[in-house]
Amino acid sequence: MESKTKIAIHVQCLPLYPQILSWATEHAFPIIENLSDPLCMQRPVLLIDESGRLSLYRNENKQKMWVNVDFSGGHNLYRRQQATIKNELLARAVGLKSSQTQALKIVDATAGFGRDSLLLASLGCEVMMLERSMLMVLLLTDGLRRARENSGLVAIMARLQLQHINASDYIQHLNFDDQPKTATTDFVPDVIYLDPMFPSSKNNAQVKKDMRILREVIGEDVDGEVLVQTALPSGVKRVVIKRPRKGETLGQRKPDHQVLGQSSRFDVYFSKR
Repeated sequence: MESKTKIAIHVQCLPLYPQILSWATEHAFPIIENLSDPLCMQRPVLLIDESGRLSLYRNENKQKMWVNVDFSGGHNLYRRQQATIKNELLARAVGLKSSQTQALKIVDATAGFGRDSLLLASLGCEVMMLERSMLMVLLLTDGLRRARENSGLVAIMARLQLQHINASDYIQHLNFDDQPKTATTDFVPDVIYLDPMFPSSKNNAQVKKDMRILREVIGEDVDGEVLVQTALPSGVKRVVIKRPRKGETLGQRKPDHQVLGQSSRFDVYFSKR
C-alpha cells in the first residue's frame, strides 16, 4: 500500500532523509523548490519540512493544514502524562499488569502515527512497530528522531522499534516454537496488536485531520481480514484488535474477551495452542 493520491515533495525535505529521494524517484513524485510553484495546486498533498519536522501538508478550505508524528507534544504528551495501566483500555486489552516483572513484548502490526505504540512503551512495554507504507515510515522515523533528542523520552524511545514491512509477512516468519522456521527478527512478541483503519463514516467532518489526509494519500485498509487470519493462528499468546464499538468483528472467530470503550472496543483472542 503506497500512495493513492499523487503528492509532491518540497526540496527542503531531501536533506532530512536520503531515502526520500529514491522513494520520490520510484513513484515519480515531483520535487518542488517553493510552495508557490503552480504544481502545488495540482497536487492535493505535499511532503514538506515544517520547522524541522517532516510533515504532510495540504491546503483545505483555504486553510493551511499539516500533520506529522510528534511523540513529545500535543495529544501524545497529554495521554502519556495521564496514562496508567488501570485507566487505559488498551493496557487492559493487551494484558499488561502492574506486577509485571518482564517487559511485555508487543508487535503493533498497523503502526500508523504510532500513538498506541508510544502509549504502550510509556507503560513499560517493548514495542515493534510495523508499517508497510514508506510514507508513514518516513514520518515515523522523523518523529522517532526528534523524540530521541528529548532527554525526558530516552527510556521510552529505547523500547520502540520500527520496521518497514508488510505485517502479514512479518507475522508468518515469527517463531514461537522449536520447529525450523526462517525468522525475520529476534523480537518474538507476547501480543500482536491490530488497529486497521476504521471505515469511513457519513460523519466525515468529525474525522481527525491527520486521518483525513492519511486516507487521501494511502487509501483505506482493505485487507484487515487477511491480517487477522494471519495473526490468529500464528501461535502468539494474545491477539488484540481495535474496532468501532458497534462494528463487526474481523474474522470468523468470536473474541474470547472484549474491552469496551465509549466509541471503540478491543477484541481479544487467546492462543488455542
